[in-house]
Amino acid sequence: EQREQEDRDRRDQEEKDAADRKKAEEEERKRRWAEQEAKWADERKQREEQRIVEGQRQAQRQQKLKGAFATGSDEEDDQESQRAKELVDRQRRRAAAAAASTPTILAGSGSSGSTPLGS
Repeated sequence: EQREQEDRDRRDQEEKDAADRKKAEEEERKRRWAEQEAKWADERKQREEQRIVEGQRQAQRQQKLKGAFATGSDEEDDQESQRAKELVDRQRRRAAAAAASTPTILAGSGSSGSTPLGS
């Protein structure tokens, strides 16, 4: 009977030790996970800060380039762009009119029937 009691006490102590080890391991695992998450958060923060700095540098470079090659105001640039679009439109209309007025004999002389612009 005394031996049985000693066996029970030993098993109880082993179970308690195992439970304590398991609890300590779980706490260590949680601590490591929290450290890893903190590290990841710090890395994300650094990447975001770097992205912002790079964006600012890019904007500064663009401003310097814009200043170095500035020929006028944005309104003048818009007007020039509009004039260029109108010129292209006029050229297309002239080419279409010229293609429409070509003799039909040319279309049957082995050509594919396309205009010089390919339209």
